[in-house]
Amino acid sequence: MEIQFSNFAYAATEDDLVDALVKILHGPNFAEFNSEAGPLYFVANLRMRERTDRRKKNRTPGHSGYGTIIIPNGNAARRFMALHGVGIFVSGRKVNIRLSPDQPSQELLTQLNSKLWQHPRDLRQKHERAMALAAAEIKVTEVQFGWPCRDGVFSAETSSTSWSSLIFEDAMKGIVLKPNEEGFPTTDMEHIQSLFQQFDISRSRQLPPAVVIKYRHVDMCTISSQSGPSIIFELAVAPSFEREPLPMVFPKPGTPEPRRTRLTFPATDPRLARYVTRFVRIVLASDSDVIKFKRAWEVAGQPSPDRQDFPVQHRGLFSTDVLNQIDTWLRSISFTVAMQLQTLLFELLVDGRELLELKQAITDLIAALGSKNAAKALRSFSEELKSSPWYLEGTQESAYFLQNLLTAHRDRVQAEAETPFRVQPAGVATLHVTLSPSAVSITGPVLEQGNRIIRRFATFQHHFIRIGFVDDDGQLYRYDPHTDTAVFVRSQLVPVMTNGFRLGGRLFEYLAYSQSALKQHSFWFVHAFKDTDGALHNAASIRADMGDFSADERCPARVAARMSLAFSGTDPSARLLPEERMQQPDIGEEGAACMTDGAGLMSVASAEAMWLARCQKRNIRNPGPCPSVIQVRIGGDKGVLVKDPTLGPGRRIIIRDSMSKFTADSRFDEVEICKAFTKPGVAFLNRPLITVLEARGAPIRTFLRLQQHIVDDIMQAKKNLSSAAALLRTNSLGTSFILPFTLAQLADRTTTSPNAAKAFLGGDEFIERTLTFGINHVLRGLKFRGRIPIPNSWNLVGVPDSHGLLKAGEIFACVRESEFSQVNYLNGPVMVSRSPTSHPGDVMVMNAIGKPPRNSAFAVETPTNCVVFSTQGTRSPGSCLGGGDYDGDEYLVSTYSPLYPRPDRPFEPAMYKNSLKKLLDRPYEMSDIIDTNVNFILNDQLGRVASLWLKIADRSGVDDERCLRLSHLHAVACDFPKTGTPVDLGQIPHAPQMIPDWSVDEIGPTNPESVYPSDKALGHLYRAIHLPAEDEADEIRGLRREGTGRAPLKFNKVATSIAQDQQLAKHPLRLVLQDWIAVLAPKAFTNDTNLETSSMSLAVRLFNSYYADLRTICHQNTLARSRRAALTEEEVTAGTIVTRTRNYRKREDHMTRMNEQSEKLRERVQAELEGGPDAAVEPYVRVHRAWMAWKISVVDKGFGSGSFGLIALAILLLQLKEIEEKVKDLVPKK
Repeated sequence: MEIQFSNFAYAATEDDLVDALVKILHGPNFAEFNSEAGPLYFVANLRMRERTDRRKKNRTPGHSGYGTIIIPNGNAARRFMALHGVGIFVSGRKVNIRLSPDQPSQELLTQLNSKLWQHPRDLRQKHERAMALAAAEIKVTEVQFGWPCRDGVFSAETSSTSWSSLIFEDAMKGIVLKPNEEGFPTTDMEHIQSLFQQFDISRSRQLPPAVVIKYRHVDMCTISSQSGPSIIFELAVAPSFEREPLPMVFPKPGTPEPRRTRLTFPATDPRLARYVTRFVRIVLASDSDVIKFKRAWEVAGQPSPDRQDFPVQHRGLFSTDVLNQIDTWLRSISFTVAMQLQTLLFELLVDGRELLELKQAITDLIAALGSKNAAKALRSFSEELKSSPWYLEGTQESAYFLQNLLTAHRDRVQAEAETPFRVQPAGVATLHVTLSPSAVSITGPVLEQGNRIIRRFATFQHHFIRIGFVDDDGQLYRYDPHTDTAVFVRSQLVPVMTNGFRLGGRLFEYLAYSQSALKQHSFWFVHAFKDTDGALHNAASIRADMGDFSADERCPARVAARMSLAFSGTDPSARLLPEERMQQPDIGEEGAACMTDGAGLMSVASAEAMWLARCQKRNIRNPGPCPSVIQVRIGGDKGVLVKDPTLGPGRRIIIRDSMSKFTADSRFDEVEICKAFTKPGVAFLNRPLITVLEARGAPIRTFLRLQQHIVDDIMQAKKNLSSAAALLRTNSLGTSFILPFTLAQLADRTTTSPNAAKAFLGGDEFIERTLTFGINHVLRGLKFRGRIPIPNSWNLVGVPDSHGLLKAGEIFACVRESEFSQVNYLNGPVMVSRSPTSHPGDVMVMNAIGKPPRNSAFAVETPTNCVVFSTQGTRSPGSCLGGGDYDGDEYLVSTYSPLYPRPDRPFEPAMYKNSLKKLLDRPYEMSDIIDTNVNFILNDQLGRVASLWLKIADRSGVDDERCLRLSHLHAVACDFPKTGTPVDLGQIPHAPQMIPDWSVDEIGPTNPESVYPSDKALGHLYRAIHLPAEDEADEIRGLRREGTGRAPLKFNKVATSIAQDQQLAKHPLRLVLQDWIAVLAPKAFTNDTNLETSSMSLAVRLFNSYYADLRTICHQNTLARSRRAALTEEEVTAGTIVTRTRNYRKREDHMTRMNEQSEKLRERVQAELEGGPDAAVEPYVRVHRAWMAWKISVVDKGFGSGSFGLIALAILLLQLKEIEEKVKDLVPKK
């Protein structure tokens, strides 16, 4: 609606009018029209006109005193007229208001309604800022890449005068060093002449690349005047080197504009880039250029540069000679030690000459400890360096500092080696290497779940490494419309995959990948070795032994996918004898009509044998009941096995034809367990599912009500232990440390001591901070992913009905949360879906039959914590749900009826043809597989397709032709790794120019003007969540990051502290725990000096080892690129990472790895305190050990003590609960 105003004071400005309107339209009377997405949009237009004074001599710019206001929201405009139609006051003068006779078109109103309101003053300031930055061109005389030495000297390792000026590029949020154009063609005519002179267009001279430094990649900016006026940047991410294309002389019609070319660091020795590209010294022409830079840097919104004079020298810290000496040395020593030394270099913790100065000390270290323990000491040494101040004080020399620090870690490891732990951790220790264009990062060895190949060569596992390929900013390589990425990425990947990668003086060859790792562009490499029999094993021989892939020899993608099965993360279990295995055909035909796709059967005896073997090999003392469904790998077979009582009393397994992917020999007949479905998963909504459910009739208020319920739970979690435990359990937080169980047990056992529980929850700072991080994680998931738990809903693995008990459209589901809870048979209509949801037909309502028929196979051995689908009909129910099958796919099963699709909004399930396989006209070679890998990295469009589907659906609906086309492309993208056929880019619809507010990531929009407030459920949900915890979490994170350096605990000091510490005496849980122990394990308090000494000694040694490993986890899993970056102990304990990021999947991957590492660390501590699977350790001894470990954590208070104390507390409560259950079993039942 358009409104006219008049009688506006000549002395007032348009800004005064806007300010007055802001107070009204963005005030409380218009609150319903304003949201987090942005305030109410309006436009004020003051008619401009030149004014002259009374003598008509001087003309000045001014306005006419009248103009218009447009408020595109009709309801808001009518309210404005009702409240202020008599006029408003601006600059002390009443301005007349009336409705305009000329109203704008509906098209214009709709367009304005979708815009984000910004104050004209802010827009003007942005423009002025951009103009000021564009005018700030600073003269450069020299650019140096080097190294900041510990004595304060900047060592210029390489220098160049190829760049002549520095400019600020506001659009790309960074600065650019422009190349020196002297001697190069600068006009079209000069360029044409140069081409004619050379005759060979492909060799025509080009300018050196520009150097691009993004603001967000700058860790520190310092102005120095020593050795000339200069700017020194310390960067988290190396600059990019980009060459502008030459102008097109005679372009053909329709020829696309040439794109920039991405190049690598221009140096004679390419190894130099790994060490010096993150430290840049730019020498300016004069002091006036420094002033211009400082002014422009601050105009760009960056913190004021530091001022510090750095002496500049060329020390040759990474000269070719130095690097060659290091390579020769590393080849001569154990690889485990060489890797840790290589890590010191790649993580920028020492320079090349410092490392060579440590050579004798490291030789002595190896002689004293052996290679394995020497590597352990060096790993601990490197973690200590990350948390130590970089610059040394006074005249202290770096060699002296480093040797003293190394000696301290040698002594600690030597002490640990004299009394080794009894229980060895389960899993394999794998080295992770990340390659980017200008850096190499090494993580590990990381303790993780093993796989078939690594276990086969367990003694030689250090010969296997994982190499991931990322861009310099740590993000996966992705399409860039302005830069020719394909050529650059191929130049980074193909040489490494073809020729191998040299690390620690050894050559590692490409081996294979696992399916999960491929999505993160990570691959297995191996260094050739000889086994104990003298047989040589290299990449080719290992692949040849995996199995027979001749059935797919013309499809390299399919062969690579088959090989990946051998690298799936699995736990070993029982070996399968030939007579125990039977092959059977599937029920139904191949494809969508295959009713048993990926699902086999196992007898009860086989299931229990596999389960017990797996638990024993993982040092699990109380394994719990055997699950009904286990996901397995057996040689060339993959899928799930379902317990079937009809297979008889012996050990027997049925393998369906659909499970067999290739033929493997009997060496691989061990049953490997990928996942055991011991309990139901928590069912969550997500953005695609919310979009589909809303389109099929679920009201917005239902989603908002569910979300508000979670917000209410969060508020309760801050007040009581039960709510905190439930919140953590539902969101899988703190599970590595058994924190949900611990809080739930404390809640149950402090009902008679409520003050103790309250004091623990509100008075223990570590618990408070851990919960803060957990709450932030939950709120972040709600806001940015729509991750809302659904009541009465579960994630269950899908399996087929092999007995034919179910009719078409029926399911059977029996849910049991734990071995102590009641079973729940689902009955009646239930909603079933499968993630990822990409089509409106991916949600169905089926009928659950309730309790199984009497005497049926389901009644004899009830399938628990799985959903059983019918095998009747013409199409597999799993295939109707997003193209699912039964090889381990999990399905969302819900009895929460408010979300059910309405009957009047039906949608048939999608039916897509299988993607065509990319075939060769000959058998594959390894170069074909390598090309397939690179092709996947360049053309993986899954994320882009899924994101675009959501954005288009927000305005056009899920049944829009473009959305239905994207649903098909989504299926093609999912199959890409197995078929080698990528999504046709020409089929992808254009992205909308305006994006919904909910699609803005955690960092914020890059272009706020392109964001509109969505009126769909996702928009309402997004705007309803505020993240007050985020700033608090960041503040805590900053305070705690520096606390990782500390001395090891000493027995005598700990004993004294426990006897004298007042904090332990006043701890709110001490008396409560003592009372429980006195009742359930009184022998733990007997005056046994030997028990007291041995428990304390074990706990002290355990803590010192735990502290070192926890610190490693904190450093290895941070998203930040700085060499001193680390997670906090609270983040690891909560199982989340606070850092904001545009790529949440990367954070999820880091969190998964972090939680796997911390779980294995906790398992090792638990196994040591409990005595492992050794039943000879008395329960009261376990209680005493845990009690002692907890007391040590309370009196220590330093880094590691908080989480160590939670582990000890969990073990103590587990032992007491176990004793309590045994006592109950001994009581005769009436």
